[in-house]
Formats: sequence, structure tokens, C-alpha cells
Amino acid sequence: MKRKISHFLITVLCFSLLSFPALASEPTVLELINTTGETVQIKVTGDSSSTIRLSFLPAGASTVTTIILGTTDSSGQFVTSISSGGYGIPAGSPAYATINGVQSQMTLWPSYASTITLDKTSVQIAVGQSITVNSSKTLILSSNSLTSSIGTVLSGSQITITGLAAGTGTLILCGANAGCRSIAVVVGTSSGQTQITLSKYTTTLNFMASENITIFGNSTNGYVVSSNSNSASVYANISGNTDVVSLFGSKAGTATIKICAAGSETNCTNLYVTVSSATANTLAFSQNNLNLIPGLSQTVTVSGDTNNSYYISSNTKAGVATATVSGSTITVVGGNTTGSTVITVCSASINNTCSDLQVSCNADTTTPSSTVLAFSQNVVSVHKDSMANVTVSGGEGSGYSVSSNSKPEVVTASISGGSNIISLAGNKEGSSIVEICSADTVCASIYVNVTAALVPITFSQNNVSLTPGQTSTIIITGGTDNNIVYSVGNANIVSANISNNGKAVVLTGGDTSGSTVVKICEDTTGSNCSDLTVQLTGPASSTTTETTTTTTTTTTTTAAEAAATQLEKITSEAAIVYSENINSILSNISGVRDESKETETASKYLNSLTSNESLASADANRLNFFITYGTQTTTILGAGERAGVIGSYKKAFGKLPKTESEWSDAIKIANGRWPGEESQTALASAKIEFKKVYKREANMSNPNDNAAVSVIAYGLRPAARNTNSEKAAIKTFKAIYGHDPVSSLAWDIVRAIAYSGATR
Repeated sequence: MKRKISHFLITVLCFSLLSFPALASEPTVLELINTTGETVQIKVTGDSSSTIRLSFLPAGASTVTTIILGTTDSSGQFVTSISSGGYGIPAGSPAYATINGVQSQMTLWPSYASTITLDKTSVQIAVGQSITVNSSKTLILSSNSLTSSIGTVLSGSQITITGLAAGTGTLILCGANAGCRSIAVVVGTSSGQTQITLSKYTTTLNFMASENITIFGNSTNGYVVSSNSNSASVYANISGNTDVVSLFGSKAGTATIKICAAGSETNCTNLYVTVSSATANTLAFSQNNLNLIPGLSQTVTVSGDTNNSYYISSNTKAGVATATVSGSTITVVGGNTTGSTVITVCSASINNTCSDLQVSCNADTTTPSSTVLAFSQNVVSVHKDSMANVTVSGGEGSGYSVSSNSKPEVVTASISGGSNIISLAGNKEGSSIVEICSADTVCASIYVNVTAALVPITFSQNNVSLTPGQTSTIIITGGTDNNIVYSVGNANIVSANISNNGKAVVLTGGDTSGSTVVKICEDTTGSNCSDLTVQLTGPASSTTTETTTTTTTTTTTTAAEAAATQLEKITSEAAIVYSENINSILSNISGVRDESKETETASKYLNSLTSNESLASADANRLNFFITYGTQTTTILGAGERAGVIGSYKKAFGKLPKTESEWSDAIKIANGRWPGEESQTALASAKIEFKKVYKREANMSNPNDNAAVSVIAYGLRPAARNTNSEKAAIKTFKAIYGHDPVSSLAWDIVRAIAYSGATR
């Protein structure tokens, strides 16, 4: 911080110490020196006997990390050395120190020699695929530039990277006393790819909601929907020679959609879609991922409940931000704690209908004064070819100017005469440090990050014709995941509601004929908008004097239809488990992740199940996720019983499920269905146990005998439990075998006695 103070002023202050209040805070000065390897010496001067906060922004990170560095001595001095890698600070990271609200100049972390080695520094994977990267050091994840596309799991010196959605990003990995390295990650790219992959393989649609799935595979002739197992529930279409399959959920149910390269019967892949019932909706926000400072409030509009009745269900860190709701307006206020919180908002009139609002707060902001400049944002993000404004205060309160700009080719910074607003124009992707000074040369810096250019909003149809009460869903391309209905010209002509997290708008005809415009924008500021023209024709209603006879048709689902539906669901669930994608697994059961339960599952069940068997990390994860969370058809069993299902599968086939078809068989066992694979060894052993229990040979033509042998062989679980039958079966088992049932085989025999209907 620069300050010009005349010799005369210093003399007056020295002679007046006893008559005037204490001087303002000392300027904070930060000096960084690379001493050896990746060790950096930190020197800070400022107010004496005061706490020092060090803030830094690793490349790719979206929020500043702040740590308590220590306390200055009685003369305002502080010196220490730290491991750059141990604190996860890559070379070139912007950093500054703060003492008593006074911020130092922004400076870049020194270059240093890193000793971390990685067996891969760039990876290319498809959505749903995983790859493991090994290191010479125990790893720390410093930053993930695209968490929506790249999933990570750290385990010692290994990191498992999973493709969540198509995209390109960078991981920064660090290690104590070793520095940092980066890994470039590409997910779902079609470059050089011939086999079809998808941006996602499983998805859940709300009733009457839509979604676009991107296809990768470098097919010059385009793609086709080869088959759709349930077109009544899911409409799937690929328009022309595009690489997008459009989905629309028209009825609750599940569908397996086969997508192939045009002209090929072998280059294909399956997309598994679940459509939830009309009451299982998801709420949408006008914007998400809010960035606040203490005391700053921001409003968000929530939609999804036609009664506009919502409540705040939970707030993970109330110190970061608080939230209140009035009608469909949520007011969020920044707290006094730096960090992130998740605020869960629920519908008061629709059961199990909630969504999460992500909020971050930077409490380490500078307090403005006559000797200190402060900004509305210290770290600013602006799109390429777009503008952003930052307010500056402090100093003399006027005469602000741009003193320096480290990369003017990245961002143009300017201040109009007499203004306190800094205008930032993004020129190209990158970052820059901009220094601002007041008229009395009090200066401070902001860090500007220029991201990719805005994607214009377009629609699958620009001119829509409706009749009263008619509904039409229009697919939105571009903008963000939080596109909103900014305005409706005439709400009597049409109502408009955002669906599918900003990727579709549902239009419903009103009761007044005419034409109007629906404006869709990417945020509440009205930036990046496009207009939809809607024409409403026809009368709202008609009246007749004729007598109308109403015939009510009752649809009865047969046992065969129910079984076929269950089998479709099991096939879909097997694909979800096999994907190893924790987000898809949690979405399938509408659950939340609990890593402590995953740890408990590993120690309580996996160690015994996987003894004497070597498993890849992906196979171990699938087992853990299935036992911990289950699927829609197996959540009723509980973790212990799901572990028992895996034990029964292993007993029957002498192996653990690893392929998608093997997982299908495991889930069939959990649902009491015969597996697709047959084990003659298991059946032969089961017939021996049958003879011990029933004192005769099994007649496999008798359905009860067949059921008993199959339950013993494969461990088939009952569709509905009867605890009284099980208690009686346990007594019978103890009378025959002389001990309590303990092993998987023993419990399978108990289930056969309780449920098969076989008799002596």
C-alpha cells in the first residue's frame, strides 16, 4: 500500500501524541521468498501483536482460501516458512495478507521446484468411466476447476478420477514438502473417438420435464434411436444429423433407450431413463451458487410449487449465510464466517420436493477507511466479451484511478472521471491483477478472472401456438443451468415455468386470446436473454345443452405386466450400480451421501466379503455403494441384508458381481427373482440341504420344491417379509442343524423353510 505523508505532517503528529487519538492502522506489507525446494518464507509487517490472515486463490478454484498465519510481534513483524504443497498453494496463485482489516498488496506465490511425480498428467475419459492416477507422495486436492464434470476420490498417493458430465478441466494436486502438479482432464470428448459414449448414461426426469443428452463418437453419418423400451413414458428423439438426444417424460416409468451410430448395429449404447410421478417434482431457482460478503443480501426466486408455498428445511452452516422465505422469494444474507453452505428449500404442499441452494461467503473483506481501500469484490469473475462492475470505497472517497493492470490483453479496467465504479471488460480467457489508487495514492488490488464467453440462449421452437389449457414444453439451449423466466408480457395469455434446471420452459395457455412475449434470461440481472413469441387462439371454454355420458375405464395391471416392469427397473438399477457414479446412485434413491456410513460398510461388511479375493477399486466402490445406499427396489432391505445378498451371490457363483449382467443377477436375488445365470454347483448343493430339511429328494417339477431349492442355491429374498414365519423357520433350522443360523447358506435355508411352501 502506497502512502505519501509530508515531513511537516509527521513532525506535527510526533509533537501531538499526548493530545490526539492513536494513529490509524499500520499498512500491511507481504513479502514472499522461495528459500529452498517448495518452501516459501513469508514476511509480514503491520499492526503489532495482531492476528495475520493469509488468503490465496489456487488456479481453477472459485473461492479464496484463508488461513490464520500467526501473530505479529510487539514491533509489528512476523516471519515464518511454510510448505507450499502442504497448504495446497500452487506457484503463481494470487495471495495477500490481512491484519485488522487492512489488506496488503496482491502478490503472486513464488515459483518453486516440485518433487511430486504423477504417472499421468493428462487423462481422457468418457462419462461414467473412472481412471486412477498414482503419485510418489500422499496427495492433497488443491483445486478442481470443473466439479460438475470431474469427480475425484483421494486415497493416500492415489486419486480416482470419474467422468460426471462432458467438459474439460484441470486438477491441482499437492503434497506436503513436495509442491504441486496439475492434471488436465477431458470428459466425454469425441476427438479421435469411434465408440459411442454419452454425456450421461442414467437420468431421472420429472413428470412433463425434458432434458438433452449429448452423444459422443465422431460419427460422420449422425446417430439414431434404435429402440425405446417404454415410449409411453419417455419420448426420445434425435433431430437430423445432430449429436443430441432430446428426452421428454410423459408418464411415470422407466425406459431403456438404445442409441446407435447411423448405419451400424454394433456401435451402440444404452441410455437408462426414469420418469418420476407428477408429485415428485424438483424445485428450481432463478440463480444458484451465490457469492456474498458479510451483511450483503441477495434475493432468489424459487419455482416448482404452484401454490408458492415453501420453507427452509436446513442450512449446513448458518454462520456462512442465513435465509428467509416469503412466498416464492428467498432472501439470503452473508454471515461472518468464510466458507460455503447448502440451504435446502422444500415445498410445503408437495411431499418430498426439495432442492439445494449453494451459497459462499468471503468474510475476510477489507474495512474501508481514510487510509484503506476496499472493494465490493476482491476476486471478480467476468465472461469473455462481457462486462462486470466493482465498487471501490475508502481513501478520500473520490479521484480513483487504475494504477496498473498485469494483463491488459485479458481484461480492460477503467474508471470514469469522478466515479467509484471500476468497469471490467473481458477480452480473453485468463486472469489479471488490477491495482486501484485513490487521489491520495492509497492503493489496493483486485484479482480478475475472465471465463469463457456467454452461450446465447436459443429455443427448440421460437413461435408457439397454444389453445386454452394446452401445455407445450420448449427445450432451452445455452445460457446457464439456472436460466429463468425474466418476464411474461401478458400473463392472461400464457403462464411460463422453468423446468429441468433451466434447460426447458413449460408454457400453458391462458384464457385470453392474443400474442405475447416470454423473455428467458440466464439471471435476474437481465443479461443474456432471448424472447419466445406465444400466440393463444380459440375460446377458453364452450357450453352445450346435450347430455354427456361419461364412461370410466379402470386399467388393471396384470401380474405379468408388473413382473415385466420390475425386470425393467432391475436392469436400469444394475446399470446405475455398475456406472460407479455416486451422483446417479444417490439420485436413484433420492438420498444424500454419508461418507461415514461408507467407511462403516467397508470395515463391517467388505472385509469379510472380499477376503481372499483381489478387487479393483471400481469393483470395491460398487459393492460399498450398493450395500450403503441400495437401489429403489432394495432400499427396503437395509445395509446388512444387502450385504447378505452379496454373500448369497458369492456362495452361489463363487465370485462377487463385477459386470453389469452380474449386478443385474444380484439385484434380482434381492427382489426374489431367479438370476439369469445358472449355477449347477449351487443347485446340487441346495438339493443336498433340501433332503436334510425335508427328508426326501426335491421334485423340481413341483413349484414349491423348485422354489425351496432355488432359495437355498441363490439366496432369493422374499417380496414381503413375515417375521412370524421366519421365527418358526429358525426353530426348525436349529432342530435340524443343532445351531443358530449364522452363515449366508444357513439364512438361505431359513428363508426356504419360511417362504417356499415345500413340505415333508
